[in-house]
Amino acid sequence: MKKLLNILFLILGLSSIAKAQIDVDDVSSISITDQLNINYEKINSYVFEICFKDSIELWHTKQITRGEFYQEIFKQQTDSVYSSSILKAKRNKNIDSLIAMYEKRREFLENAYLNYCDTVQPVFIKYIPKDVIINLLEGVQDSVYDEEIFLLELNDKVSYGNSITMTSYYPLFGMTICSPTDTLVIFNYGQQDLMLPWWNKTKKRNLYNPKINWSLYAIIPKEMSYNRERLVKGLSK
Repeated sequence: MKKLLNILFLILGLSSIAKAQIDVDDVSSISITDQLNINYEKINSYVFEICFKDSIELWHTKQITRGEFYQEIFKQQTDSVYSSSILKAKRNKNIDSLIAMYEKRREFLENAYLNYCDTVQPVFIKYIPKDVIINLLEGVQDSVYDEEIFLLELNDKVSYGNSITMTSYYPLFGMTICSPTDTLVIFNYGQQDLMLPWWNKTKKRNLYNPKINWSLYAIIPKEMSYNRERLVKGLSK
């Protein structure tokens, strides 16, 4: 009986989802990061930008993430500049000097990263149908679809959420949706299938609407992804 009531609630709820608070015509840009973190020692990612012009375009920014930049590109350079000063401050137990050194190192990395971003030349990938973006916006702004409803559509053999198994593999999907009136920061992480739930950092709530997963699956190119297949593994469309 409970399952029948849930199904009825699902049908009624989905039919009455309100218009997205951020409409597709209001969106100025969407940034998407598909990232793989290997034991916090190596970070690989693809970063995309969706531009809204006369048409909706997907661009590969060719821009590495801040984490990649800090760890791989300038790590040796910053260490060579600040490591001896930081070590000396630690030996002398000079806390104020140590804090100052770390702050200088942080500022150095921040400025270097911003300078790097100015040199990046994005590459056009493809056009995106408007209905895909509409579905994405409905998914990330939907308050009807909760975990209980989501489970009704889930294959019983599929696991989801954050794994409790010790592993060195940490996948992550994140996006920032910008409009003149609001900015939504949405991300998920989890080593199991689907990587659910999504977390709406802006609104401080979990999201389970599968429209998010299917929309990103349609947006991200198969040949330029670390976690694309994971988004829909075992999920019924």
